[in-house]
Amino acid sequence: MFRGERGRRGRMADDPDAAKRENKPLVGTLAADLVVMRKMLPYLWPKNQILLRVQVVFSLLLLVAAKVFTVTTPIMYKYAIDDLADEFVFPFFTASG
Repeated sequence: MFRGERGRRGRMADDPDAAKRENKPLVGTLAADLVVMRKMLPYLWPKNQILLRVQVVFSLLLLVAAKVFTVTTPIMYKYAIDDLADEFVFPFFTASG
């Protein structure tokens, strides 16, 4: 056994919070996502760069608009088809014929 391994095990046994302070990845959890977002925030929202902040806000607005259009496009197609069907009369489906 190596001296570093023994020392690490001894430190973790003495300090119950030592495992939390270790740099172990939290894969697939909300906590892991928040950690990544917190590390990336200084790069996305720097204090002295107003133009970059405007670009980030504009990009997020475009992203939301794209999602809204993606959801509403099939609904608009439904209304268009319904309006076309109301105006067009099929002669062979009438009751008088």
